Formats: sequence, structure tokens, C-alpha cells
Amino acid sequence: LKDVQRCEAKKGRGSCDALGTDAMKGCGICIKGGTSYTDPDNPGKHIGGLLLIDDDRAMAEDEAKETGKPVVYKPTVGECPDGYFVADRETCIKASRRVDCEDIGKSGGFNGGRTVDGRQTEEASCAAVPTAGPTTYVYSPKDRMFTLNLRFLTPVRTGKATVTVRSGDQTVGSGVGEEGKEFVVPVKGAKELTGLNVTVEVEKPYTPYTGAPEYRAVLVQYEGASSGRVARVDSSITGVNGIGRDGDGLLKNLRKYGTFSGSKIILLPRHSGSSNFLADSQWMWVAGGGPTLRLDLRVPGTFLDPVYSEDKAVAPTGPLITKKETLVMLRASPCAAADQKPGKYSLACLRNLFAGAGGDLSLGTLARNGLESLNRIGDGKEETIRGYLDDLYAVATRGKRAGGMKASMTEINDAAMKMFGFEIVSPCEDIVENERGEIGLVPKVGGLDADCLDYLWTNTGNDRSRGSEDRGRNTTLKNTYVAIFDRYSGLREGEGSAGERAAAPFATCQRGGALAPKDKAGRVNAQAVAAANAKGSLAAIQDYYNSVYKAANFAGGNGARKEEHALALKQCYGIDRSGAAVSGPTSCPKPPPPVLLEVGRRLSMSPASNTFLFARHAGFVMWTHGNDGSPVFRNDATFVVARGLGGTPDTVSLISVNFPAYAVVHWNFRIQIFPVGQNLTFNGRPGKQDAEWYVRPALNGRANAVSFEARSFGTGWYIGKAGDEVRLVQANNYNKEDLSWVIQSPLA
Repeated sequence: LKDVQRCEAKKGRGSCDALGTDAMKGCGICIKGGTSYTDPDNPGKHIGGLLLIDDDRAMAEDEAKETGKPVVYKPTVGECPDGYFVADRETCIKASRRVDCEDIGKSGGFNGGRTVDGRQTEEASCAAVPTAGPTTYVYSPKDRMFTLNLRFLTPVRTGKATVTVRSGDQTVGSGVGEEGKEFVVPVKGAKELTGLNVTVEVEKPYTPYTGAPEYRAVLVQYEGASSGRVARVDSSITGVNGIGRDGDGLLKNLRKYGTFSGSKIILLPRHSGSSNFLADSQWMWVAGGGPTLRLDLRVPGTFLDPVYSEDKAVAPTGPLITKKETLVMLRASPCAAADQKPGKYSLACLRNLFAGAGGDLSLGTLARNGLESLNRIGDGKEETIRGYLDDLYAVATRGKRAGGMKASMTEINDAAMKMFGFEIVSPCEDIVENERGEIGLVPKVGGLDADCLDYLWTNTGNDRSRGSEDRGRNTTLKNTYVAIFDRYSGLREGEGSAGERAAAPFATCQRGGALAPKDKAGRVNAQAVAAANAKGSLAAIQDYYNSVYKAANFAGGNGARKEEHALALKQCYGIDRSGAAVSGPTSCPKPPPPVLLEVGRRLSMSPASNTFLFARHAGFVMWTHGNDGSPVFRNDATFVVARGLGGTPDTVSLISVNFPAYAVVHWNFRIQIFPVGQNLTFNGRPGKQDAEWYVRPALNGRANAVSFEARSFGTGWYIGKAGDEVRLVQANNYNKEDLSWVIQSPLA
């Protein structure tokens, strides 16, 4: 009884140190709650000494010898869970430390976790294992020093890469690597949260395509020199080229594209089976000129294996984190928070992804109209959302879809609106990004393609003279023709009646002309393209086209300049002086009338500015979305044509097929579907006349399209695409494509 009481007097896991001394002779330690002789009515409460007489010790050891299994002791008096009763000092200390950290993980970790005797994470020397989940902690003393390897890769076509790593005033690592080949720079004496300044300098900046801005791109990865532990650097970056995180925690001058295994921007090298980089690593770069990229980092943990071999199976990869500050730093990226899941990412996470892909958070329509919609992209995973945003950036800035296919101007504009909040009105300009991440337009240089030359040939798509351009348009270009007010070619906006303008539309040089970069069927005139590009710069080409236009309109058909005039007429309009066609009719044909909408017809419709999108209702509000092929989408995007619900002649109403009591209405400038009831006009909610639309010839002149003018709002207000929304929009010279709707076969 005295021996039982002597053993049980030692309380807690700290009693391990006393094992082997006279005071604990004949005792073992229960390191997880059991029962004692002195307190048998409290099972699970006792942690500490229990009696182990020599005979029971010997029996356990003999059994282990016979079976070849580890020895398992059981107390002579009292109970202890199997595997948690230890009888020697070293085993007891190891086991106690491991169970301490298990307790801390289950009770909150760095956020209030405690051992059974009240010690917190740092007192118990426990480390979080993020790769194993938020509740997993293992024993690891603080401030363990180690050699940290930084693995680098730079793109092809950039020459040698020189890396310098500094910590404070000391250079702690350096190395030189070949383009397209991985190389490692060791950093000795690193510790968790050591600050590192990493400079990567390449011989030539990376340009993803001819004429593109210059970028500094690199892959970087942390690795333990003596272990297989690896980690990406993304969330441990505190600054890029001397610019730190902003108030939202974003590094707005840092762009992250990829992934390494499937980058649409950094074309080579790609991930292969022999690469040591994680396949989902992302290329990092900063917009702007110059060959240097500087990253300010804080080492995000300990890149050593756990102290005890038994813990390697619990924490097989990734760094061990012994400080709460490290965990907070790693979660500076909102997407790394514990509650972030595919399809349910927070707005903060989605803002981070959008800004990291180069989107403008203040102007991009994706950001202004609700980034939460990104959660519905594909499977909703972070890498899927990143890929979608990368593709939008590539389409807007390179004009190329995934796989390298050329994107249409409509697709480019749609992507640019989503990412940057403006349309690229010109195929002759590129989007560029300066050192501060600001987006702008610059004219293309080098050989111009037929699309660009066609745009210049047709006076950049408007009827103003050079020098009187509409500067509200988001373009850096001047118009092509200098004096268009005196010409043989039709009427401009504001001249004559609408009927006269329709019969004789304004025409600069036309596609029927011999020097047109494209003919009327859209085929490229290679000879004309070569002749234009031989003039040199974009401005010189515009002057060349203007000289042709001027000769055709101002040289005069008689006298000394008769021959010059005849030639210019052929070059500009494709007609000879007698009016006979050279390569087409003498004037622009009037567009055929639009298809009238028959009552009872089912239809789906797309904005003429992007026929890959469809008007659909979601949450009873109308949007333009891409067809995801689902039955829900097909029904949401299909409508039935009805006679105007208010009885107004020559009007139609559009009825939802899956909500047949709901019609398309305007309400507070939003287009919605609504049960309009008996009211004829607005009376606290939409009325029947708010669901009536005049079907007009498409404002953009297309035969397979119409425009819908509001019956109850006054002349000139139409259903229109505005970003991703469908709104009531007033027509002007620049939104005709968005206010024209291509009638499609019904999706449902």
C-alpha cells in the first residue's frame, strides 16, 4: 500500500524525469488518463505514477521476447490505456512530449490549445503540421537551425540567371543557372521566420510573344537540404521589388500565372516527370522593363524532419511551424485560411486570385459585378479559377485563346471588360502593364495584320475626321482620314433624314477597293497588306490610306488629275469613273430587314458583341453568361415570344419557359423576369407595358439580329449587355453591338 501511494504521489507527465530514481523505484508512468488506487471513482483523470511490481515487469518483458513485439507494460494497481504506460525515463519523456502535442492540436493549437496540465504550444515545444491538417501537431523545439535550399527556374530565351540571397547585411547564398534548367542555391544557418532578400537577375527579360512587353519571370521553391520537405514561396512573400502588401493584404505588382505544368503565358519550360518542382507551382513575374526581380521572404517554418522518427509518418512533407506568427503569415493569402473550400471561397480569396491574375479590382466587371460567380467555374477548385482568369488575361492581352487559337475581337473585348473594365476598340493596340501594375493601351509595332489594317482602312470604325476624334473612346489611335466632311460617299450621323442615311450610308474607303486589306467576303488581300506594311509605322500607313481617300474624293474627275482620280476610285471604292463595278457594287448595300419574331416562337438570344454568351435569368435577374450545358442554363436562356401583354400594337413580350407566369421587364434599369400582374404601367412594381418591347432592326445592321426598344420608357432605350448584366441602356454610336441581339435556336 505504501508503494502504491508513493508511486501515485507523482502527478502529471512531468514525472518522467523521476523514473529510475529511488523515489520512483518500482513505478511506471501513465501518460494518458487512467484510474488510480487512491481515486478509483474518477476514471480517465489520473496521469502520473502507478505501481509496477518486479514480477509484472518481468512477465511483460518475457512476453515481448517470445513474440518479438515491443514490450507493453501494464500497471499492477490502477488502470492505464493500452500503450500509454511506460517504465523507463527516455521512453516516458518521448511519449509524453508526443501526447502533449496531440492534446494541443485537438484543443486548438496556436489558438488556445493546451496540454492536460495547462501548458501552451510554445511551452510544450510543439509544431503545427499544415500538410496534415489543422489539428496535427508534433514535438519540435523552437529555433532549430538548418540549411535551406532555394530551387530556381527561369524561362527559355532569357540567358543566364544570377541569384543573390541576403539576410540583413549578410550575403547568405548565391548561384548562377542556365535558362530553362533548374538549379539550387543553399542558404546556411536559416531558422523559421528568417528574413531573406532574394534577387534574381537574368540576361534578357522574358517576352511571351513578339512585340509584347518585357517581364521578369521565375519559379522559386523552398526545400530542406537534409530532408524531403518542400513548400511554395507564395504566401511567405512580404514584398516585390520593394513594394509590400497593401491594406487588403495584396501584392498588386505581383502576377502569378501558370500553373508550371500548363502555363498559357510562360511557354517554356513546362513541368516534366523529372522536375523537382511541385506541378501546381505558379510562375511569378512583375510587369515592366528591366532584367531584375526581387522577392522579400520570411522562411515559413522549419525544414527539418521531426525530432522523433515515429512522427515522420504523421508529418511526411512540408515545413513544421513552431510559431503562431508563421501561421498568420502563411494565411495572409485569404485562400489559405482553414475554412476555404472549392466552390465556397470567400470574397477576400477571390479578390486575391483576381488581382494576382492581373485584373483591375476597381474597374474589371468581374470584380464590380460580383467575384463570387467565380465559385461556379467548373469544379470550383482554386486551380480551376486561376486557370480561367489566366485565360481571360491571355485573351485580353495576347488575343489568343487556350491552345494558341486566335481570339475574335468580340472575345478579346469580353475578356478585357471582365479583367480591366474597358473594351479594346482597336485590333491595332496591345494592352500593357507598367511597373505599378497599371493597365493601358499602346499601338502595335512591326508588321500589322489584316484585321488591324482593315480597321485603319475603315477609319477606325467611325465617321469623324482625324483631329476631331471622340476622346471618350478608350484608344490611343487617331482616325485615318483627315477631311471626311467633303466626299462622294454617303451621309454621316446628323446629316439628312434617317431614311436618307440608310439609303446612302457613310463610307470611307471600302472593302471593294483594290487596296483593301480584306475583301467583302473577309478574305485577306496579301498584296494590299504587304503594300501597306511597306510604309513602315502605323501612322505612316494611315497617311498612305488618307492620300488614297483624298485623291478619290478631292482630286476631281476632269482635267489634269483625271487619271489620278480614276485610279484612286478603284483603289478606295472599287469602281471606275463610269460607275461600273471593279470588285463589287458601287455603293454599300442596305442591310436586309431583321427577322421578325413570330408569336409562339421559342428562342434564345446572344449579344452581337459576344455570341458565345446567352441572355439568361438567374435569381430572376437577367445576365449574359456562357452556356455551361446544364438543363438549368438551357431553360433559363430560353423564352417564348408573345404579343405585347399590355395590348400595344406592334410590340412583343418575352415569356420565360421555366417560369411561364414571368415576363422580361425593365425595373430600375435592370432587365429582370417578373410576374407583371394586372397593372398596365409601373405602380410600385413592373406593369404590363414594362414587359412590352418594340422589335427594331438591329442597331448594328445585322440581318440575323434585332434590337428591343422599351415601350414604356421613351424613345432610344433598349435591352443591352452591360458587362455581365442585362440592363436598359440608351443607344449611342458606340454601344450598337451590345444593344443588338442575335436570334438563336432555342436551347430548351
